[in-house]
Amino acid sequence: MRIVGFLGPSGTFSHLAAQILVPDGDFLPMSSISDVFDGLSICDAGVVPVENSADGAISSTLDALVMEENVAITKMIMLPIQHSLLVLKDEPIKTVFGHPQILEHCRGYFKENFSEAELVATTSSQDAIFKLGSVKNAAMVGPKILASEHDLIVKAPDIQDSASNNTTFIQIEKRGATEPLPDCRVSIAFSMKSQPGALYGILGNLEKNNINLAKILNRPMPFSSSGEQIMFLDFEDYTVESAKSALSEIQSQVNFYKFLGSYPVEQA
Repeated sequence: MRIVGFLGPSGTFSHLAAQILVPDGDFLPMSSISDVFDGLSICDAGVVPVENSADGAISSTLDALVMEENVAITKMIMLPIQHSLLVLKDEPIKTVFGHPQILEHCRGYFKENFSEAELVATTSSQDAIFKLGSVKNAAMVGPKILASEHDLIVKAPDIQDSASNNTTFIQIEKRGATEPLPDCRVSIAFSMKSQPGALYGILGNLEKNNINLAKILNRPMPFSSSGEQIMFLDFEDYTVESAKSALSEIQSQVNFYKFLGSYPVEQA
């Protein structure tokens, strides 16, 4: 059985993503994204969020992918973020516990259905469960998976305001592909030379090689005081030969380059 670290605690969407990505895993919750990366010294794999459709890229994950040596993305999955209203017993609700981000994603639902209820922020869903057991007429908001794990009742499923909210998770390992694999996605990171048309030239390599750009974003280079930006680029729909050609040309055009992985994108 493979040991899999994930951004805990148990019952989170990271936990659910880990269970889907590694069905036979022995799951180890960790308190931070950096702990999951560090935990690869004792774990076979780790699972962390990399992007949320509502809140954007997860900067700590991107920074760790750049800074950590010999770590590669080996799988990816996008999960719909569906929150449920959970209770210990069916009774009038006066207080609702939940992580502040989760409460914010469901604010419209509570305004319409429980306008008199007090929304109380907790540090985590596990903290909400603890408080739920000590207060009368209370409920909590969290992933539906918590109901089966903690003997809770699903009073209302899918209460999030946005039906299209989702989070992308990646599986990371100490080993992984060092070049493009067939029928996979490729992720790279690089910093461009300071010259006109630098990004245009890089994207032109993808077009010339008939490769589909899946995502591109930039953020400050980790621990750099110069203001240098680092680009993260994903592409797919390629032949291995064309991908190798494009990457070879890109490496000659940039100041910094790192191959982050070639991996399948799993279906939720």
